[in-house]
Amino acid sequence: MACLIILFVALIFLNYFRDKSKNGQWYFLLIFYYFIVEVTIFIFFIYQIYKAENFFLVGNQEGLDAISKFRLSYATYFVSGRRDFFYKVDDELGYTVGRDKDIGKYVSNVQSIRSVQNFSLSPAPDKLRLAVFGDSFVFCDDEKNEDTWPHILQSETKGLEVLNFGVSGYGLSQSFLRYLKDGLRFQPDIILFNYISYGSRDDINPKDFWEFNNLRWASFYRVHFWLENEKLLSKSITPFDLFDIQFRKQYLYQPLGIDLDSWFWSSKIISSSNVGLMIKQLVIHSKAKQVQNQDFAGDSKLNAKIVHHLLDTAKHNRSKVIFFVPEDYSDLPAIVQNILNNFSGTVFIVSNSEFFRALKEKGIDPQSILNRSNHYNRKGNKIYAETILKILKSKTWGGGR
Repeated sequence: MACLIILFVALIFLNYFRDKSKNGQWYFLLIFYYFIVEVTIFIFFIYQIYKAENFFLVGNQEGLDAISKFRLSYATYFVSGRRDFFYKVDDELGYTVGRDKDIGKYVSNVQSIRSVQNFSLSPAPDKLRLAVFGDSFVFCDDEKNEDTWPHILQSETKGLEVLNFGVSGYGLSQSFLRYLKDGLRFQPDIILFNYISYGSRDDINPKDFWEFNNLRWASFYRVHFWLENEKLLSKSITPFDLFDIQFRKQYLYQPLGIDLDSWFWSSKIISSSNVGLMIKQLVIHSKAKQVQNQDFAGDSKLNAKIVHHLLDTAKHNRSKVIFFVPEDYSDLPAIVQNILNNFSGTVFIVSNSEFFRALKEKGIDPQSILNRSNHYNRKGNKIYAETILKILKSKTWGGGR
């Protein structure tokens, strides 16, 4: 912005003297055309900010930062009138299901659970309470409440309550936190997680900045976990964290091998010019393309710490835990396997292949039970509910139920 003002003043000055000097005429045209280029690029940057795109614009110009913050105050992933409005930003979870929402196919109760039914905090003596946590396959994207497998499982099984705490886009860490914040107080007999691994959905994945590059995506409402003296700590992250220079260094630039303190393109002079800033963006995106296929592996220590904390909490509250794990159990980190063995009386391991085995027995093509968002339709969810029920019946749960 300052660069544009300086150029504008220079144009006024040279316009006054251009008729008195041929050089003045030449300089006037040069600065005039450069001014046009600067304005054009600036308008393009504004357009990118309006679309909530280009993380690498943050931290270069105060004017652009001010516009970005203003835009972010309402142009987040959760936009009124869209399906995303069903969710809300949360200070602990990053984002979660909104309270008492009703948007087309999706309905939540006053407890932020995907259900038209409100649940008592304590289960009835004659009820077995199952709380399910996970991503869009637990939430059941693009299906009505009554067509989700948690609803089908409850409605077709006498004496069973199923609380759907699924949230689209969640990884293990956010699901774990939702159990602590929301699920624990409902005193479930059984807790089910549809995964056990700490993966790309946990914490901020640098690849997300390069592949999606959009501040509206739920990928940027994550929770950052870390260990401090063997204690598990967490912090909710939103796109506003991008305005912290240390955050930008860690998540935007270090994965690209860029040291902002010594990198030539980090100069304030370059960033103050829109032309210079445009070149900087091109260089950064070029670097991003070079590492876009790089894998960012999950942290096995954090994975183990979360699983241990989850199982320890469940054991203390007399809840059993069902984890869906990869078909090859040995693929899990050894440290996680050891924890599962230590909690053998609390945890029940189920292979991800159970559902597909059920489909094979019924002669059903997995592709035929997917909806337009590649999640299970009602038929698929019904079979999934039958699979879960078969698992539940294979064990004796609390109180002999």
